[in-house]
Amino acid sequence: MTSMDLQTIYDTYYDRMISYIRGKINDPHLTEDICQDVFLKIQSNLDKLNDETKLETWIFKIAKFTVIDFYRSKKSEPLPDLVKSDAQIEKNMAVAQGIDAINAIIDTLPDKYARVLKLFKLKELTAREIASETGLSLSAVKSRLLRGKAMLNEKLKTCCNVQYSADGSISDINCTDNYSRIIKQP
Repeated sequence: MTSMDLQTIYDTYYDRMISYIRGKINDPHLTEDICQDVFLKIQSNLDKLNDETKLETWIFKIAKFTVIDFYRSKKSEPLPDLVKSDAQIEKNMAVAQGIDAINAIIDTLPDKYARVLKLFKLKELTAREIASETGLSLSAVKSRLLRGKAMLNEKLKTCCNVQYSADGSISDINCTDNYSRIIKQP
């Protein structure tokens, strides 16, 4: 049994849980629904957790199987390539934490860069769509994206160990103790 109550667990893990599930389900509404199902299962089974040090792994296993159950209930859609082991779950949690770190670091950038990066990364808008939404010229958006990405990469280098795939996307990220100092900077 854990000494943490459900509200503390929810507050601690909600953002990472949403990131994890969003990586498996490409629908924001379904992601929210599945996340709520996960927390209902956590609430129902919290008294069965014997080792509090395994809380995070236990929570993400519940999420994994809830996603699998979702796909099984749809039967017409194939199961995605879901995690197969505890090691993979832990790696996925680290990536979700890395995504949280990136978002927190973006928030420390000057607003004009943070805004276009959020639209580009989080809303997945194109530069042209960002220009339309913000009223900026296309060249201004491209410039801010380029400078914002450079600032983000510099800050990431100081607080996280980042590995990139061949296409330039982040394949693995592990944040160091410097991370909390970086995100508290104005």
